[in-house]
Parts: sequence; C-alpha cells; structure tokens
Amino acid sequence: MVTPVAGAAQGSSVGDDSDPSAGPLPPTVRSSTAPIEDHDRAAVMELLCSAERVLILAHRNPDADALGSALALARGLQMRGCTCWVSFDQPREVPRSLAGLPGAAGVVPADDWFADGSHQPDLVVTVDCGAAERVGRFEALLATAVPVLVIDHHASNPGFGDVNFIDPGADSTTVLIDGLLADLGIPLDAEFATLLYAGLATDTGSFRRADAESLRSAARYLDAGVDGDALLRRLSDSHPFGYLRALARALARVELLPAAAGGLGLVHTLITVEDLRDARSEDAESVIDVIRTAEEAAVAAVFKEQSDGSWLVSLRSRQPVMVTGIAQGFGGGGHAFAAGYSWLGDHDTGLRALLAALG
Repeated sequence: MVTPVAGAAQGSSVGDDSDPSAGPLPPTVRSSTAPIEDHDRAAVMELLCSAERVLILAHRNPDADALGSALALARGLQMRGCTCWVSFDQPREVPRSLAGLPGAAGVVPADDWFADGSHQPDLVVTVDCGAAERVGRFEALLATAVPVLVIDHHASNPGFGDVNFIDPGADSTTVLIDGLLADLGIPLDAEFATLLYAGLATDTGSFRRADAESLRSAARYLDAGVDGDALLRRLSDSHPFGYLRALARALARVELLPAAAGGLGLVHTLITVEDLRDARSEDAESVIDVIRTAEEAAVAAVFKEQSDGSWLVSLRSRQPVMVTGIAQGFGGGGHAFAAGYSWLGDHDTGLRALLAALG
C-alpha cells in the first residue's frame, strides 16, 4: 500500500472559516492564465479545505521550486488532518540535490503509485507544471472525474485544471504556496521556510532576479531558521567530481553563432548520456548557467540527450530576446528569459530548427 508522504503529525488544530462538509468542487470551466481573482481564490481554498485525500504532483525531473512547493503544501494540508501523497514521473528517486529537503524521504515513486490500486485521491494538485504533459504518466489522471487544481507561475500555462491558480508575476511557485499556507492559517516554521526558500532562491538565480517582495519573503524565511548558505550549497553548488569531466566535455563542444537571433548571438552546446556516465543526470541542468555567461550572445541553449535518444533543450536569454514563444513553438514553455522544450529528432536538425525560430 502506498504510504502518505511523511510530515507533521495529523490533527486539525488550525482554525478554518470554510465549510468542510461542502465536498470537492465539481469540474469547472478552465480559467485563463491571468493572476487569480478573489472569487477564484475562494474556489482554491474551498478545494483545499474540503479535500481529505490529496495527490500533489511535481513535474518530471523536479527542481527545488516544484518539489519544495509540493512538500510544503502536503505538510500544510497534513497539519489540517488531510492524507497527502507527493509524487512525480521520472526519475524514480528524488534527485540527490533535493533529497535533504524536509519530507523528501516520503515522496512516492511513480512506479509504486501505479502498482498500488488502493489509493483514491479526491483532489489532484499540480505544482510548477506549465502544461499537463509535464506530469508524464499522471496526465491520464487529470482527465478523470477527480477535481484538478493547478498552482503555477509559468506564463505559458494554458490553465489545464478545473481550478487554476496561475500568477506569472510570482517569482516562484513557492511564493504562491506561501500565500495559500497563510490563508489556511498554517504558521511558518523552519521546515516550511526551508522548502519555500529553496524554490524561491533557485528560481530567481540565487535572488539575482528577485523582486522586492520576494526579498522580504526570503528575510522571513531566514528569520524562521533557514540556513541559506548551507541550503544553496546542497541545491546548486555541490556536484560529484564526475560532473567536472562532463562539463569539460560539454564546454569542448560549445559554439558561438554571432549572427543568430537577428545578430544578437547564440551560444550553444550539447551534453550526452555518455558524458554523464560518472555524474548524475541532474548535473546537466547547470551547464546552461555556465555557457549563458558569454557576453557576445543574448541567447544560450543546451541540448541534453535522454536515454531514449530524445533531447531536452534548455534556453536562457536576456533583453531584448524572450524565449517563451520559442519554446512554446516546439511544444514547451517556461518564462520570458528561461524556457525549455523536448526535441525528438537528431541534434543537428534540432539546432537548425532552433536557429530558424530565433531568426
């Protein structure tokens, strides 16, 4: 039997102004991606307060924002007496850089979830998933009669839930979770603060892209007991030695194309499965942060080979180039200056397609 994710002891000691007997909301017309309105927020809170068994899904290859959001929401709902499961499709285990997050040990592997038919959630919540396909094998579950709540901050999110809490103006999905926890009357402590800080810090590039409100939130998290230096060291500044060899191979292939993107320049490389034989697949995520520092290029791209021969393409850019539309054109999505998509063909064809899209 699949065990609910580990967290705080169950028991509802938190005040609640909603009617817990109302039951889950029926499926409604999917909303737009505009910031949530007050009446929509009421629908979100009614779903969260009436649910008794909740499956919370992060996207495939979860990052700190996705998993931090899922674990924080699960812990908050558990404090209200709710049974919660947290899961994601691929990889089978929590990435090592995220394994130290509070509650991560209780994440249910997707294989275990599908092998056990005894669980019956009455609400499915997706966090930080810009599109339905980002949940992988769980996508079929989104089409059932179980209500789906989408919590996200990607501008490209089409609003695939029955109720959608999507705010592209938020610096991270954990920012939205923070607000919902406050609405639920859940007090901030060191564990919540660690999860929320992890998502906010990583999605803002260690606060380089954070707005003033996010910096104020970060101060709250530090006051609650987060060791920011130690946490970020685990999340983004710690790699096995094999990563350095993989990075060296990726950098040996790096190429600058000054004429790309209308003359603003593209810097790109690729990293293969073989390159990562002595490292971890998650280590490929940081290659983009190295090559995007080339001052001669407004756009950076990394093609990351997958075990099935497909490629995940990470894009980064700076003004005046916004890469969200580029990624969406290939079936992906993301933010204005940080996006990605999957490519099923060979690398050379994929690069030519990207250059054509950049103009």
